[in-house]
Amino acid sequence: MDKMDEDKIAIAKMGVGAGGAVLYSYTLNEWVAIITIFYLLLQIVLLIPKYIDMFSMYLKKRSK
Repeated sequence: MDKMDEDKIAIAKMGVGAGGAVLYSYTLNEWVAIITIFYLLLQIVLLIPKYIDMFSMYLKKRSK
């Protein structure tokens, strides 16, 4: 058994999340930062239409 096989066995024992982090050579902190940025961008994209609607309703009420 060579070093690569030992690494694969160790990754399998660590679990899916830790194994993915090892395979892509990102640390847990980096994964948390990536997911946080993705979540933030998703929230911005999903909330922009709501804020546009709210602003247009405000302008309509104000102009009456």
